[in-house]
Amino acid sequence: MKISFPERVPISWVTSFVGVLVAVEVLEGSDLLLALLGGAFLYVGALAFNKAGGLQYPSGSYIFFTVVITVGLGNVAKAVLGEPLQTNLLAPTLSMAVYFVGSCALYLAATLNTAIRPRKSLLADVKVDAIVLQIGIGCLIISAITPLFLSDSLQGTFSQFNAAFSFLAVMLPVYARARSTGGRKTFNVTSLLAWAFATFGGLHGFSKQGIFGPSFAWIVAAIAAGVIVSARKLIFVMAATLLAITFLSPYSQVGRLYRDDPAVNEKMIYLLEHPQETRELYERQSEYTAGLGYHWFDKGQGLMDRLTMFPIDDALIYYTDNGRPGSMYPILSYFYNVIPTFLVPDKPILRWGNYYAHQIGMLGEEDLTTGISFSPFSEAYHDGGWLGITVVACGMFLLAFYVCDWVAGSLKQNIWAVLYIVYFSLQAPEGYLRTTVYAATIFTISVISAAYISTKIAPIIGSFVVPAARSRQGNLPLPVSSPRFRSTYN
Repeated sequence: MKISFPERVPISWVTSFVGVLVAVEVLEGSDLLLALLGGAFLYVGALAFNKAGGLQYPSGSYIFFTVVITVGLGNVAKAVLGEPLQTNLLAPTLSMAVYFVGSCALYLAATLNTAIRPRKSLLADVKVDAIVLQIGIGCLIISAITPLFLSDSLQGTFSQFNAAFSFLAVMLPVYARARSTGGRKTFNVTSLLAWAFATFGGLHGFSKQGIFGPSFAWIVAAIAAGVIVSARKLIFVMAATLLAITFLSPYSQVGRLYRDDPAVNEKMIYLLEHPQETRELYERQSEYTAGLGYHWFDKGQGLMDRLTMFPIDDALIYYTDNGRPGSMYPILSYFYNVIPTFLVPDKPILRWGNYYAHQIGMLGEEDLTTGISFSPFSEAYHDGGWLGITVVACGMFLLAFYVCDWVAGSLKQNIWAVLYIVYFSLQAPEGYLRTTVYAATIFTISVISAAYISTKIAPIIGSFVVPAARSRQGNLPLPVSSPRFRSTYN
């Protein structure tokens, strides 16, 4: 079975699915208007996804992950569990109306972007003209070694760029291996080393993004290349993913308490060596915080609780509608924060998620560091009301869509769009409107830099480790510079 990224979803399928979903929800006791708004959100989101060009384009990936993780999966889960949509919420109809208008803003932004984006992307001619094995090793060395030589003032700036290099170290060899074998194989030593290095960094920092990001990058690169998998392999990957989430997600959540502990290394090893105890600690922690937070399901659903933004967005929207709106300052601050730290040493640390969480009473007064995620829809409504969700959010969506599509283009043109897919999978649903600004500025600069450095400098660095002649005899049987590979890669 060949797996590749879709360009569109059949609207007839979407219509049937939404119709059945709404009918089931109403029969289970959901408010009719609420169910209709939820169905309309999914329908318009699918239209926006198709208009953007599907997962072949960065804009389509932003729409996909935003629609699915903000409320899409949660909406379906409520129906499966037999729970009315309005349970455990403060302002369900208003919140779903904000989401629906937000999906319309996505559709309008996608429509405008499709009309004005260039046919040829900025990086269309930036080809991988050297052995991919050398490029992967070069990217790995840049990602691992460069931070050791930077001053503290430059560390924060480089970290914004370093993600692209660590992702490319995993993805480029995987992509090349899959293409050169007709999608039958993806494994190679270079990607394994890069994956292990990045994953260890995530484990050491107790970061979900760091832990799961490299594995997701591997999967994205394989799918972008058109990987062929058997049913047995697919079941194995799904089982391994479920097992990792079951134990590593609690590990990262519990481990955050020890980030500043002098014995952090010992704590990390202990939590990994005792996964069952770690999970029990996580469950006790979840029981304690359940009364402090916001939830949508009658009983805790584990991972599914993390795959929906709707209950916490509902709390912020309810807070806003009760006469306590925000201002446009947070959105303006995102643009200001784009300026590198070494140019503005006293630049304030932005923790708007923490600030919003205090506003809705989710965190104690003394907690000024815990990061809480909100979707772009709730922040737009909180900061600017209906004008914020209709005009401001639409404009910021368009900014991100145009810049990202102009830079990377379609996966049919080159591989660079996969960097945005990985980035948006982690940031689009829960990164506020900040993600649109950072994607169009900081991350785009890192993508452009990574593209040129990986094709011009990384091969030179990698050649000191693996000479070109040797790499041709290694685990990449077909060099990217060969005409046969160019015909498929490009």
